[in-house]
Amino acid sequence: MTNWPPRWQPLSGVFLDAAGSYLSPALARHLLASRGSITLRYLGDRLWPAVPYGTRLEVTPVGDEPLLRGTLVLVIVDDIPDLLRVDADDGAVVH
Repeated sequence: MTNWPPRWQPLSGVFLDAAGSYLSPALARHLLASRGSITLRYLGDRLWPAVPYGTRLEVTPVGDEPLLRGTLVLVIVDDIPDLLRVDADDGAVVH
């Protein structure tokens, strides 16, 4: 098992263990379309303590149902995949 030393960065990192690298937007779209899910590792502190650094998560495509407040979603921010929470009041994703 790999030890993931914490490091500060302005955006969280989304690491794909299977590829041994950070997840790219193109790879995220491809994997979700072809496999229906992605197992990734969250490398960041923005969502701490709910999602600690190094947490492994499975991501699936968003369905037709409305997302509930607090739901974690994989988004692309400035061409970088990141995890954020949904704010159900206006449907916007917030962190």
